[in-house]
Amino acid sequence: MDSNGITNSISGYVKDASNGNAPLAGVTVTVYDQSNKNITSTTTNTNGDYYLALPEGSYKIYCTKADYNYGNAYFTLYSSGYELELDTIYMSRM
Repeated sequence: MDSNGITNSISGYVKDASNGNAPLAGVTVTVYDQSNKNITSTTTNTNGDYYLALPEGSYKIYCTKADYNYGNAYFTLYSSGYELELDTIYMSRM
């Protein structure tokens, strides 16, 4: 929560670029702040969806799954109560 007690949220999708862009379940989605501190993480569901609550700030996301190249994204949450849907992250098999 930020100083006003309001939490922002992000959501998005991870898809398998090696398999016709099918949803990719079981991907670990980890959020780091600008100093590379691990803030939080979650795992995508069967639809490749994820959702995380975060305070204001600038972040990067790393998506990892065994036998896949990692995926990443960078974003900033500027205001309180903001809901951000990130662009789809595509991962391909190694």
